[in-house]
Amino acid sequence: MRLSALILVSISLTALPQQLEINAEPLSESVLVLTGGGGNVTAVVGREGVVVVDTFTSPAAARLAREKISEFSHKPVRYVINTHYHADHTFGNQVFADAAIIAHSNCASRVAEAYAERAAEYAAAPARVRQLEADFRDAVESDADKAARIKEELDRERRLAALYEGMELVPAPLTIDGGMTINLGDKKLKLLHFGPGHTDGDLVVFVPEDNLLITGDLVFHHSIPYIDVGAGADVQAWIGVLEKLYEMCDRDTKVIVGHGDTGGRQALADQRDYLRDLWKAVDDARTSGKTLDEAKAELKLEKYSHYERYERALAGNVEACWQLIEKSEAGSQ
Repeated sequence: MRLSALILVSISLTALPQQLEINAEPLSESVLVLTGGGGNVTAVVGREGVVVVDTFTSPAAARLAREKISEFSHKPVRYVINTHYHADHTFGNQVFADAAIIAHSNCASRVAEAYAERAAEYAAAPARVRQLEADFRDAVESDADKAARIKEELDRERRLAALYEGMELVPAPLTIDGGMTINLGDKKLKLLHFGPGHTDGDLVVFVPEDNLLITGDLVFHHSIPYIDVGAGADVQAWIGVLEKLYEMCDRDTKVIVGHGDTGGRQALADQRDYLRDLWKAVDDARTSGKTLDEAKAELKLEKYSHYERYERALAGNVEACWQLIEKSEAGSQ
């Protein structure tokens, strides 16, 4: 056995995955923002309990989030709101199953339908770890190359097992199609649905007493967004939603976004302007006779080159807008 291979395959079987780091930032005595485990999570504390908005991308991250929320307030978590169905906002739901979990009906149905297979895969990770550990022990004495390949797969499965231990898919059991108000005694949280945007099941949460707006992934602050065409995203409608949200806010409103730093109403305007510029650029490219591949290669929107995800996500945004324009043109014929 080569020395390099011996060193590689002799790495401890009990090595743990990298420690999760969940950051907690109090915005006030009653509002806590948590980051580091997926989309942003917010805890709003009222006289009669806590409302948590979104739940991170894994049970492990959600458990750490709940610990930090408990340190911030000893009041019980009464409600959990899912702003939309994506896993990085809903895969921690099981950690809050003792609360009333609320989502738009399109969100809850998509969690159940889109993620059943993935959740089952994650839940089965511990069994795969045990099998791979046995395979590794068998291979380590006889086939260094095979053992190295198994070790790579084993590391991945260990990470999954640690993050998704006891994974259960929990779509929100309480659903709404429009809006509702949650009364915490001294403050009222308004759940609002303005139609399709990032998906067809987006909810925002407005807390007048805190002058606070929580947008979910309707806003990626200074980051290229994800346009989920398959889940009913509508860029033109999304722009309209952002306009309405901007009108709800004043210059002192805190805006907690789905990804990125907390901002003010300018974060809404920045996202709106990006989507407008993107749509116009794609529409102009189509009108000039360019192909989709040409548009993806040539459209740069350099005004936004400093945004996170610019290099890896802009071409996907171009394609999403192209598909939506095609769909709109087909519907008008």
